[in-house]
Amino acid sequence: MTGRAPRLFASERGGAGLAAVWLLWALHAALYPFATLIVDSGRDLANGLAIASGAGLPDYGPALFGVWHLGPAWYALLALPLWLFGSVGATALFVGVLAALKIPLAYALGHRLGDRTLGLFCALFAALPGWQILGALVLSHTALVETLLYATFLCCVCAVQRRQPAFAALAALLLALALHAHPTALLGAPAVAWALWRGAPRQRAAWLGIAALAFVLPFVPMLLAEARSGWPQLGGTGRYLGDSDLLARAVRLPQVLWGSGWNASVFVRDFLLQRVPGTGWAWQVGSAIGWLGALAGVAVALRDRDLRPAAALLAWIGGVLFVCVLRDTTPAWMTYAVAPLQTLAWALGWHALLRPPRRRARLVHALAVPVCMVALLLLADRVAVWRSGLQAVPGASVADVAEAPTREPPSRFWLSAVGHDAVARRLCAEPASVALHGDLAAAFDFGQGVAARLHCSDGLLPRLGGVAGAQHLAGVPSAVATALHIDGEPLAGFVLRAPARVLFPPEGRIAVADTVYRATAMAALAKQGERSESLRADCAPGEMLVVTNRLPELNPVHIRARDAAGERDPVLTQLASRYYACDGAPIELLLRALDAPSLDVFVLPLNADAAR
Repeated sequence: MTGRAPRLFASERGGAGLAAVWLLWALHAALYPFATLIVDSGRDLANGLAIASGAGLPDYGPALFGVWHLGPAWYALLALPLWLFGSVGATALFVGVLAALKIPLAYALGHRLGDRTLGLFCALFAALPGWQILGALVLSHTALVETLLYATFLCCVCAVQRRQPAFAALAALLLALALHAHPTALLGAPAVAWALWRGAPRQRAAWLGIAALAFVLPFVPMLLAEARSGWPQLGGTGRYLGDSDLLARAVRLPQVLWGSGWNASVFVRDFLLQRVPGTGWAWQVGSAIGWLGALAGVAVALRDRDLRPAAALLAWIGGVLFVCVLRDTTPAWMTYAVAPLQTLAWALGWHALLRPPRRRARLVHALAVPVCMVALLLLADRVAVWRSGLQAVPGASVADVAEAPTREPPSRFWLSAVGHDAVARRLCAEPASVALHGDLAAAFDFGQGVAARLHCSDGLLPRLGGVAGAQHLAGVPSAVATALHIDGEPLAGFVLRAPARVLFPPEGRIAVADTVYRATAMAALAKQGERSESLRADCAPGEMLVVTNRLPELNPVHIRARDAAGERDPVLTQLASRYYACDGAPIELLLRALDAPSLDVFVLPLNADAAR
């Protein structure tokens, strides 16, 4: 921009534009304490806690694609807030603060590429939810992909504009860290190569060496372990590439492009913005307008011989193609790395479309209002899910964005990061160890004992399931408890109630911090085959027989219930639990599972009015 900026565009000295950027940063960071944990989250937190407790760095980080293990940088990052704050919720907020930096970084990148108006366009579009919002709903290493890529691209631009190769070396280090968040971040490599070539006109070889050392640094623990063991990952890489049909994957590009755009907006509409009538459809219309305006802006820029919007659009398409060829399917978390490219395409397109600069500045400031409202609605939705203990899931589309999102039952139980702390503090306030049952036990188990280790002494670590134990508490999602007329103590989106009887297994598992990846442990059990258990459950009218699988996404289970009249169907089926109404007749259960001791069978009393 030249000349005097419009009064509305007050961000020349801070003002409204930057205030919106930092407000969006705060709202995005606030989502993370309400994020839930999955098996990957528990493994990561347990390894971080081990480092914080003085165990030292492990050789490897999380498994990626089931083939590669990179360095332990993510574990080391989690160790810092776990050591400082001793809280799962505070750790999630720490991750959220870093992940939300993508918004001010997008602003800085746009400002460097154009002007402050372009920076504000980038920040607002980076704050809009798509598939990448899943990174704020589930605590995982993929949450930092966007932040690290924005930082990488910003350093690359600074290196070229300022002719300072130190920025290019920093970009190489940030790219290496981004790869630890997810290998799809490799699509940032061309930008780093460009920065090294253009940003170091003199002593280019020396700076290439410095950048290479910076890039290798986060991989050192992994590389040393590989050297000691004969480089096993090289063999795994060869087998992976040999088994890959790259052409068949590449022809999926149109479906994945559609899934990255339209299906992502449908997911946000139907699963995150459905609580306020009309909001979801307004979002869908706004998304369509966003794409149409960006494409029109590309055409206008080409007419004016400005190639930047078209280059950003082609880079986004190329990034999606790169993601396509990595796997036979394209899970939602693999699209996080292309989100910055889509943001740049939108921002450059709209920036080229709107003329003159004064009108452009007014529109981008007006756009900040609905974007902030969307961020507030997302936060309100997370609070509502936290209170209900349930979240509907979009079917198979999370595992492959080319699939249309569908509201498929059953809903998933939802225990937030702050909820893990609350449950641990509640259970460990008892004078003796408590055995926890039901959906709450399954949800708490995803934390792999980290919250219990942080808040409980050794003698009061809770048990998960099992007949043994002096005191038993079952946790039912609040929405389920309301539907089934179960009263009790509210806790972190669940209702606690003492079971009438616990039937299986004889011994539960103590919630100790365990760094072993549950998927790896279940793969070993799979070699032994399934186990069967037969049970007879005597329960009276006014009671509910509950069968819970504490490892619902890893432990396939087959349940058959019969009484004297024949097969019994559950009155309610959730991801982890099935609820059977009792009428006084004995119920015979046949259970078959890989890990039968991870099943949990108990009888839960209903309210007096429900019994009548």
